[in-house]
Amino acid sequence: MESPFNSLLFDLDDTLYSSNVGIAEVVKKNTNVYLIEKCGLSESKATSIRDELYLSHGSTFAGLRALGYDIDVGEYIK
Repeated sequence: MESPFNSLLFDLDDTLYSSNVGIAEVVKKNTNVYLIEKCGLSESKATSIRDELYLSHGSTFAGLRALGYDIDVGEYIK
């Protein structure tokens, strides 16, 4: 099915939406679920590696790739 959209806009620095809306918390939760289900990490390890890779590589998924994980970000955003 073809999408009616040709672009996506992400507001990850609270420019468009207040941090009180909770977008960052949902992204963290969804990233943890991905790390647990697709990478086989425990919940505590998922949280720590998510934060560590975000800080060291600019995003968790960039960090996973740098560590050699063969990930499909498309699976994450479905």
